[in-house]
Amino acid sequence: YNANTFNFSYPKIDEDARIVKFAAVRQVTSGMVTKLRVLTQKEGNMPLSSSEHDAFVAYMNQIGPAGIHYDFVNQNPDKLQIALQVIYNPISIDDNGRQVGSDNYPVRVAIEEYVANLTFGGTLNKTKLVNAVQAVEGVVDVILGTINAAEDGGSFSVITGQNAEAVSGAFIIDTINDTYTPYV
Repeated sequence: YNANTFNFSYPKIDEDARIVKFAAVRQVTSGMVTKLRVLTQKEGNMPLSSSEHDAFVAYMNQIGPAGIHYDFVNQNPDKLQIALQVIYNPISIDDNGRQVGSDNYPVRVAIEEYVANLTFGGTLNKTKLVNAVQAVEGVVDVILGTINAAEDGGSFSVITGQNAEAVSGAFIIDTINDTYTPYV
């Protein structure tokens, strides 16, 4: 604690000691109480261990302002099931979604990269997902089907609207159901 600045800080920052690699805070109202929902994860979309989570909660309660209520979320990423139809140019992509002349599936790679690059605590946007697929060479059009999401261990439900936030703070792909129709 620095008595001159009234701030908590470390004399030396030890990157190896930092267990929380990603964090996001959302203000939520539950009944008559406003809480800060704190989402945390380590590298690789892994939740904190029980002891790490307990240490983080104790740390936050120690340094947090008086009167603030926290709701800590520490769980595996939410899962996504994505269905889409791809209208493709047969010169570039075959009817299985494989890039002609290679073993790559560029549409699936584009979807996986879009989801993997979402900011922790950020929002999945259906239009941006479609844009990522349309940027693939050989894709002429995309008809986005249903996107389902589920918390770790939960049941899948349809994402309605254009945007979705993961309860855990992050998404991973469970399945991609992509069908291909040649553009003629």
